[in-house]
Amino acid sequence: MPFSFISFIGPIAGMTTALVIFLGTSILLVTTAVVIILSSFLSWHFNLDINLAMVIITVLAIMLQSYWAKQLTLAEVYQQNWLQSRLALLTFLFKIGPLTAIVCASAILVITMLDNKMLAGNLFYTFISSWSASVLFAIFFTPLLLLIKKPQQLTPSKRFFIIFASCLAFIAIGLLFKISQTVQLHERQNMFMQMKGDIKQAIEQEVALAVSKLNSLSAFIKASQEVSSSEFNLFAEQVFKEDSAIRALEWAPIVEQTQRANYERQATSIMEQSNSEKMKIAQEREVYAPVHYVYPSLGNSIILGFDVLTNSTDVLTMTDIMARDNVVASAPINLIQDDHSNPGVLFYLPVHDVGKHTETPFLNNSHYKRSLLGVAVAVVQFEGFFNQMSELAKYDIDLFIEDVSSTESYILFGMQLNNSNRHVEQLDLVIYSRHWRINLVDQQPWQMQQKGWQTWGMLFGATFGGILFQLLILMMAAYSSELSAQVMRKTQELIISKDQSEQESIAKTNFLNTLNKELQTPLQAISLFIEQLKKTQQQQQQVTINNIDLAQKNMSQLLDMVLICRKLNQAN
Repeated sequence: MPFSFISFIGPIAGMTTALVIFLGTSILLVTTAVVIILSSFLSWHFNLDINLAMVIITVLAIMLQSYWAKQLTLAEVYQQNWLQSRLALLTFLFKIGPLTAIVCASAILVITMLDNKMLAGNLFYTFISSWSASVLFAIFFTPLLLLIKKPQQLTPSKRFFIIFASCLAFIAIGLLFKISQTVQLHERQNMFMQMKGDIKQAIEQEVALAVSKLNSLSAFIKASQEVSSSEFNLFAEQVFKEDSAIRALEWAPIVEQTQRANYERQATSIMEQSNSEKMKIAQEREVYAPVHYVYPSLGNSIILGFDVLTNSTDVLTMTDIMARDNVVASAPINLIQDDHSNPGVLFYLPVHDVGKHTETPFLNNSHYKRSLLGVAVAVVQFEGFFNQMSELAKYDIDLFIEDVSSTESYILFGMQLNNSNRHVEQLDLVIYSRHWRINLVDQQPWQMQQKGWQTWGMLFGATFGGILFQLLILMMAAYSSELSAQVMRKTQELIISKDQSEQESIAKTNFLNTLNKELQTPLQAISLFIEQLKKTQQQQQQVTINNIDLAQKNMSQLLDMVLICRKLNQAN
């Protein structure tokens, strides 16, 4: 992925959340300094466009997220009960991760629009990826820092296992994200390389097609002693039946000064272009190359008689053409087409009479060993071809093509592109002495591009897999604490139950002792009264008194037996 300022905001926000919960809000000053230093480094080293508004929004979002997480978890951290149960752990992780990370992810959407200077686009992936980074950093580092600070009644072996497993899982998830991004980058680079090859091949084929038509025209002229207008038009008409970027074909014969009057009587006046771009009668010189034939003539008849040898200021030095046998391409020129102008390129091909070897004077007092019949010209406009090639592109890219043969470049196709957060590839082509530079750029920033199912699968899989792994690791510790608490509670309940049972037993014993004492007193009184009655009563009442005495003794024995059984139960 291309470097971008927003790629670092999510991790910084998650790490700051963990540090603020662990150390307090004083760490926010350090975070502010880190964000400012990081933005300055990225702006200087990677030439990223980071403005003050983006930095301010980033700092405020990080502060708000970390402070909110601190306030939400203040009671759990202070009371050290965030790991006491599974429900408490789940609530704690939800507060520091998925809930508060929405602040950072929402701020990144605003920063992305400021960074890319676009108010619309598919920003869902940017939101989810930044939210994911913040959540993973928060839920992995916050529990580790709190476990280092307070052991949470965990044994050293359990704490070591949790810390080691969490660090290992965090590294593995980070590597997965890195591998996924590297794969995406290589896939994008491969697509661009394929596109570069296709564009290069297409342009070379189109240029080769135009040059082949120019070579055919040259061969046609060489094969004929004299080419008439109808023959030229007939030949050109066959050329235009095939789909190509050629807009016009021209033939400019060499006319010496001694032949000028005769040429102008048979054809048209020889004209030249002044510095003010107005046509005027050509000045006297040794050699002329006026446009004699042009197809199609409709709309192009204005250039008939134009001396191509005078076009060297805006196009190229014609002496170079005469000294060659091959095609020479001109610099781009604006050509009027319909109601607007499009850039065009002139391909010149010198036509020599190979059967003659007389010396003929040319410009700059130079001499050429072969007779130059004239110059065949193909006017080529690539606007439609480039448009068609851009529309048929397999990927969402923009093309920007310019001629950079001189210090001042000339745009052939497209508009100056915004390279911010986009993948850029450059292709240099040499087109018959001209240097063309082709830039291939993503139409949209990489944050707003459509992502494939593999990318979404990796993002959601790594995110929720990391959250689930950390949750399970901490759940084991929380479940262990929960079991310990349950055991302690059951033990306390058993102790209380035993105490209550002992108290009830003591109470029953005391009650029986008291009851025995209370009953013994009236029974003894009854026994005394019976003894007295035995001495004073008559014989017939003696039986009744004996029965009462027997009942009193039985009752005394029964009370003694209850006391003995209670003592035996207490002893057991």
